[in-house]
Amino acid sequence: MTRRYTDREVSLIFQRALEPDAALPGFPSEDPGLSLDQIKAIAVEVGIDPGRIDHAASGLLEPSPAPSNPYAGIPTTVQFQTTVEGLELASVPRHEALAVIRGTLGRQGILSVEPDSFEWKARDPMGGRYVSFLPSPRGVRISVLGNYRDGFFTTLLSVGGAFFVAAAAILSGAGLGPAGILLGAAAVALIPPRFAYRWWRKREDATMAALHGRLLALLKEPPPQRIIEAPEPSRGESPPGGGSAEG
Repeated sequence: MTRRYTDREVSLIFQRALEPDAALPGFPSEDPGLSLDQIKAIAVEVGIDPGRIDHAASGLLEPSPAPSNPYAGIPTTVQFQTTVEGLELASVPRHEALAVIRGTLGRQGILSVEPDSFEWKARDPMGGRYVSFLPSPRGVRISVLGNYRDGFFTTLLSVGGAFFVAAAAILSGAGLGPAGILLGAAAVALIPPRFAYRWWRKREDATMAALHGRLLALLKEPPPQRIIEAPEPSRGESPPGGGSAEG
């Protein structure tokens, strides 16, 4: 289905085309509007390069950066997203893509195939991993998303809890009162989880980035060529173009 843009989106596209460096928010498309070709036609009439319209419209499809967690100092989600232009969803090699996802992440996961989507997801105590292939106006959009909010709290409770107990034991031997022990142990317990989470996330983000790259490489590979072999002649028949076996 051809992507259509509402009046607000059309206005935003022209703003992006004229001021590409401006930080402008995107708007979800809810009501039928103009197609991209119609917007380009308007752009030509007002003297705007249609190529700028393509670039500006693609910006509406990109998500805004996730906000950083004030304690961890980094977002609790990570997403890699790219559109493979000229590709149709039906042409995605699903079995090969599924093997790449499972092989890279080491998780079986759950596969969901719909007429307009191909999605995979898996969860564990550290969070969820999601991979989707969705149609876009230019082709197929690949999204590789990791949501690690659960992982943040798991790290805080496990690592922080261990340090809290150890610090409380040390401080109790120093002759501090209950309030001093509680505050001191809590202060000590807040620092190690932050570094542990960031260390773990660095490895996890690298894995998700590698998965995104492998899926892109898979979708950009040329389709395998079918080799059509000539059928072998039946017994008693002379090969095509050959003469009779009898003298």
